[in-house]
Amino acid sequence: MAAARFAETEPAAFAGAWEVDDAGTSTWRTLAISSWGTAVIYKAEGQLERVRVTENAAVQELVFVPRDGAGQTVTARYSMPDAFHLLRQTMLDGKPAELRLHKLREQDSVLVQRGFHWVNEFPYNR
Repeated sequence: MAAARFAETEPAAFAGAWEVDDAGTSTWRTLAISSWGTAVIYKAEGQLERVRVTENAAVQELVFVPRDGAGQTVTARYSMPDAFHLLRQTMLDGKPAELRLHKLREQDSVLVQRGFHWVNEFPYNR
């Protein structure tokens, strides 16, 4: 059963939402990584890209493969100076790129702050 496989998966140290502090030449704004090998990249232009993520912990490498097959596969070396900061080094468009990211705290998200409501008297996001 697929659900049991996901429930048994240990969350990766980098699972969660990450905001880009310094993107260099990259257009990445936010990176959301799940515990089961998928991620969403939110770009500065408002686009989003869904990718599969695999980790090679021995060499501290992440591989981002587009889920729909369109786009380029990105291989990146990473380091985590602490549990809330991620440094990613890669090649984008043939140029070296370095991204500095910080982890967003779950308790600061709108869903946790406001609470979840099945029914609202007025739309919240308008």
